[in-house]
Amino acid sequence: MRPDTDGALYAERVLLESQDESRIEPALIRWRAGVITEVRPCGRAEAQTLAPERIDLGDRLVAPAWVNAHTHLAMSALRGLGGDEAREGNVVEDLWFRVESELTRDDVRAFARLGALECLLCGTGAVFDHYYHADAVAEALVDVGLEGMVAPTLQDLAGPGSGDFEAALATTLELDDRTDLVERGIVVALGPHASDTVSDGLWARIVESSLSRELPVHVHVAQSPEEVARAREAGHETPIARLQAVAALNRLPMTLLVHGIYATTRDVASLDPSRTVHVHCPASQAQFAHPADISRWASIPMALGTDAGACNDAMNVQRELFLLAHAEAWRTTHRHELYATLDRDVAKGTAALSAHRTQTFLGRVQRADPRSALRAIGEVPGGVHPKAQWGKIAVGRRACLAAFDLAHPAMWPGRDPMRALAFTHAAAALHTLVVGGRVVGEVGAVQAILSDSRVAAWTAEADQRLEALLGRASGGLSADG
Repeated sequence: MRPDTDGALYAERVLLESQDESRIEPALIRWRAGVITEVRPCGRAEAQTLAPERIDLGDRLVAPAWVNAHTHLAMSALRGLGGDEAREGNVVEDLWFRVESELTRDDVRAFARLGALECLLCGTGAVFDHYYHADAVAEALVDVGLEGMVAPTLQDLAGPGSGDFEAALATTLELDDRTDLVERGIVVALGPHASDTVSDGLWARIVESSLSRELPVHVHVAQSPEEVARAREAGHETPIARLQAVAALNRLPMTLLVHGIYATTRDVASLDPSRTVHVHCPASQAQFAHPADISRWASIPMALGTDAGACNDAMNVQRELFLLAHAEAWRTTHRHELYATLDRDVAKGTAALSAHRTQTFLGRVQRADPRSALRAIGEVPGGVHPKAQWGKIAVGRRACLAAFDLAHPAMWPGRDPMRALAFTHAAAALHTLVVGGRVVGEVGAVQAILSDSRVAAWTAEADQRLEALLGRASGGLSADG
């Protein structure tokens, strides 16, 4: 990775966003200390005069690097773990908590490096990572050259971190004070694990820190039947109702609510859309046959995440856009009462299914629009933190840029560049990636990062640590299930 964080880039196709429109035009982008200082629509001749040392990407399409709004990078080490065991019961509590209780800080750093490398190779410039030993995650981001927001897991009622929540809260505040990390595009959020693993007392401290430091809160919510049951046992109708009672979400600077599978329409109506982002992880949820009904979240800005490699076999957040855009269409073929009608009367059943398909198609137009979809891995998550922002090519945003080759077979013929960017296998056509003003790998060869001698050493260390971890965790767990 190039060491300098000052530079300039020119391309004939740069995706520029305003409030009302997206446009693609020739432009020069300049940055200093990893932050964009100028975006000037202009031709090549003017760019040559203004910035003779620029990177010139010709007619390739330059867009903001992706923002993955929910990851557990270190859990890439658990990809494939558990087999059928992971499909029954509460996989978080029954399986992963068991393994995570044995994690060391050095394990997390080693595993997170490889998860971060995978994200870079997909065109991601920033991740929002919520995990144990988050200071080690931050170090892994620095090692690899990825940016993002880290949230040390806070839990005191249950979970692997329940005995160390004081240290995790102290780590959160220490990370927030580190200007060296901010300069690298790494910031912090408060990370209560979930509504049912955090006590009212700890929630009060989280709220106090959020308000005094203007820190976002990043929390799993309404993700399991057990969480709903525990909220009701505590006297609240739903997990979100409990958070409204103990944390007053609408007065926090920003709250990212992850999953929301069991959210009610009343829950969503209670949230302030200017202070709330719903983080949806469609591929992860689909693997467990339990995707959230995103139609009820339509009033709240949405961001996308991949979740962990352990529950999503890939960390490519752009891949999630197709599922976001078209998820509601699965209702057409999975509405049992419609097929019961079809079995009773083919003509009536066919007409009913067709009418339902049309209604569903019309209802998903907004999310199927490429610009709307791209906002979920760009502008929406990119603007949640006051100290570092991504997801848009604009002055003041981090210089995290991805260039794609529209002539690549994965995007060809590229007549609709926005659609190609949103819904094709864009990672295959990734030409150049700049993160925090630094070129990842080489211009025109992002994969060159893998030739760095450190990568082989990182992989060997992670292999050794994974075998040791699985041995400690259980006697019998293996990486292939």
